[in-house]
Amino acid sequence: MSYSHNPAPVRRNIHDHDDPYQLAGALAEGTVCPDCGAVFHGSRWTLNEELRRKLEKERAREHARQAHRINHSTLCSGCRKAQDHCPGGIVTLRGEYLVRHHDEIMALVRNEEKKAVGINPTERIIQVLIENGDVVIETTNEKLAQRLGRAVHRACSGEVQYKWSEDNKLARVEWRRDQ
Repeated sequence: MSYSHNPAPVRRNIHDHDDPYQLAGALAEGTVCPDCGAVFHGSRWTLNEELRRKLEKERAREHARQAHRINHSTLCSGCRKAQDHCPGGIVTLRGEYLVRHHDEIMALVRNEEKKAVGINPTERIIQVLIENGDVVIETTNEKLAQRLGRAVHRACSGEVQYKWSEDNKLARVEWRRDQ
């Protein structure tokens, strides 16, 4: 199924409630991810540098008074997925157009990732691979894969395909443009 002129299909009914990497119910308010610095606040992960610094100062004072320290840090789901190399989305970019415009396309991909991380810090790129001239981008979730596919298609045209696994746990996005 190829979509060159039609709006990109979006799977909106994706549920995270059965994702083993989502530990929101088990986390204490103010938990900090030691890898990316995200803070669990208001039942979600957020990148709030001011809040993180404030929590670190409070905890330093708290630890100075206590004999037994309480651990207020754990890896966020994005860092855990990256560490376990468990992608939720795989975006494959290919074609002659990619070869000629590689740097611009990758800058677009990185900018889209930055926007997504600003909204939800657990949405990020795990890794970017070059395989036989194709660019393969692994993401922490299917929503970011869809977003990257839409952005590249919108900016560069070409053909894009979206494929989802039966259980919605993995999205494959394939973009191609030859001229």
